Amino acid sequence: ETQCPANQTVKVDKTAPVCVSSGGSDTWTNASRTLTGTCSDQGSGCVSNVSKDYTTQTEVYNQSAGTVYDKAGNSTVCPANQTVKIDKTAPSCSSSGGSSSWTNDSRTLVGTCSDSGGSGCAGNVSWNINWEGEWSNLSPGKVKDNAGNKSEERREEKECG
Repeated sequence: ETQCPANQTVKVDKTAPVCVSSGGSDTWTNASRTLTGTCSDQGSGCVSNVSKDYTTQTEVYNQSAGTVYDKAGNSTVCPANQTVKIDKTAPSCSSSGGSSSWTNDSRTLVGTCSDSGGSGCAGNVSWNINWEGEWSNLSPGKVKDNAGNKSEERREEKECG
């Protein structure tokens, strides 16, 4: 009997890699979000991490960054445990409280916020006018939503007469 030469290498990896998902948030934003799947593998090693970009308005739950692979071809779908909330739409505002009638009291202009972008309004705005004068084209101010989008503001203080 003759022993064959011991010059061969054998590498076997039957265990799938592990993936940890990150990058999501329950907080609204008006920016983009990127989910990342971070791969780890004790056997052959990972080919790479994965990522998934969200750039448009959305509200989604239970999202995964994708699938990671090890160098032996084993794969794992990253956990679908991420939330993405993106609101890129500015809220609208309707103004009230003004009047063309004179008063000897004060007037409070109120800007009522409404948001169709999903994040909801951070609040309304008001402006109490408690001094003498006559103005037109006044606005109570800006409203914003919970993602940081703001309405346009017009405070044209034009004194007449």
